[in-house]
Amino acid sequence: MTTLIPGDLPDHVREMMARTRKNPISLFLEMYVNVFKITPEVLFEIVPGEDKGSLLFVTSVQIGDTLLKGSPHRTKKISKLDCFVKGIKILCGKFSMEITNSAQDLQFKQDTTFFELLRMHTYSKFYR
Repeated sequence: MTTLIPGDLPDHVREMMARTRKNPISLFLEMYVNVFKITPEVLFEIVPGEDKGSLLFVTSVQIGDTLLKGSPHRTKKISKLDCFVKGIKILCGKFSMEITNSAQDLQFKQDTTFFELLRMHTYSKFYR
């Protein structure tokens, strides 16, 4: 899967993809929903290929005021992957502050965090 990630991506985007171990399609969708609060409208366009009778797919998606079009590919999946990898680059570049500002900080020492609930369960006999 990493062979399909173009080399012109910034290092922090490549590192994010490697760190999350998510494929670029799901990573893009999560980031898009985080910024715009709706799922993206993905459009597929069929264009003629170089060989006679062959068809190629081009994926496009609207990101803010930018219409992003991917490169033509033989399958929809690869076309979508190409478009969404470029979309991750745009989302990180244009909307990184919005993503950061919308993130909620964890409040520690609250009964809502996993580790506090685990601690209460583990040491419950000492709290009586």
